[in-house]
Amino acid sequence: MAQVRDRAAYNRTIVRVVGEELDLDPKMLQAVVQMILDELLDTIASERRLELAGFGVFEVTYRTARTARNPHSGEAVEVPEQHVVTFSPGKELHQRINGEAGNYFRLPGPVTFYDQP
Repeated sequence: MAQVRDRAAYNRTIVRVVGEELDLDPKMLQAVVQMILDELLDTIASERRLELAGFGVFEVTYRTARTARNPHSGEAVEVPEQHVVTFSPGKELHQRINGEAGNYFRLPGPVTFYDQP
């Protein structure tokens, strides 16, 4: 299996896999996937927290300015203050990553989000 390299290819792969599984029109499904992603981004930006049951929690946190080091040269680098998005995996994601038993939210049959060669 070839791994997907960019966001557009990944979105197309989701559309292809779900479209085949549910026999849906790819153009309509692409619009739905994009609407969902846009809503997720808008929610994180405005609410500063998004919890997806079984998947995890995205949260905006604040990092103060600091001095870091360039790992190649050892030179001091000033890192400005900024807001960053952190992610904490949920129970279902954690179990799937670690190969533990867990049967929540499963689609029937094998599903892969990678392009087949």
